[in-house]
Amino acid sequence: MMRRRLLLALLLLWGTSACSILDFSKSAANEPADLKRIKNQTLRIQEVWSEDVGKGSGNLLTGFQLAVDGRRVYVANRDGDIVALNLEDGDEVWRTETDLRVISGPSVADGRLLVGTRDGTVVALDTEKGKEIWRADVSSEVLAAPAVGEGSVVVRTLDGHLIAFDLADGTRRW
Repeated sequence: MMRRRLLLALLLLWGTSACSILDFSKSAANEPADLKRIKNQTLRIQEVWSEDVGKGSGNLLTGFQLAVDGRRVYVANRDGDIVALNLEDGDEVWRTETDLRVISGPSVADGRLLVGTRDGTVVALDTEKGKEIWRADVSSEVLAAPAVGEGSVVVRTLDGHLIAFDLADGTRRW
């Protein structure tokens, strides 16, 4: 009986030490790939402007993206800041500081800027001033930037639902 307990204790000790040796937090999936030099480069890229718009996503898996409407670049961050920048020179046009835990977006269409939150909310802002137009609750976290088309906003939630809203006023369509 004593040997069994000793063997079990040794197996448990070995198992826990093996777990600490195998550190998966620094896997190759988290590291960026090395850039390769392009031979016979015909396209020259020049930085025109750069702007700091807040903290990145940290270790969160997010659905953040840039949205462009021809005049402005729109960006959101995890602190709930939503920013419009002039496309030509990067100057800040407006910044809306929300109380939201934004996790996806923005998307832009027909004068509306849309974001999703970790708390299951879809928010539409006016692209001219950054003022909130409507807000709608969904069943869980909004995984990706809201999709917009044909006057509708469609979001996918963490719990697997697809939900459509009217782009103009946020009325639920399905």
